[in-house]
Amino acid sequence: MIAYVKAENLKQRRTFLKKLLWLAPLMLVLLAFALMPAYFTVNAYNWWYVMLLPAMVALIPAMMHQKEARYLNYRALYPLIYDKFRG
Repeated sequence: MIAYVKAENLKQRRTFLKKLLWLAPLMLVLLAFALMPAYFTVNAYNWWYVMLLPAMVALIPAMMHQKEARYLNYRALYPLIYDKFRG
């Protein structure tokens, strides 16, 4: 399973997705500190779970699908052996 995670990590090199994983929390920290420094931690947690986490959960698979469909044409997924009856 770790090999699959490493392969996905290599496929996403030099994409906005890798930058987004660092950029979104950094923007959240800066925004929370700039708006209300007294409640910095509370605001950061609330904004992450209410706004940014659902957006990230939607954006990450969409960006991965876009890359697979456009550039790789799902070549890495077709040769995988998958038994439909065992799940």
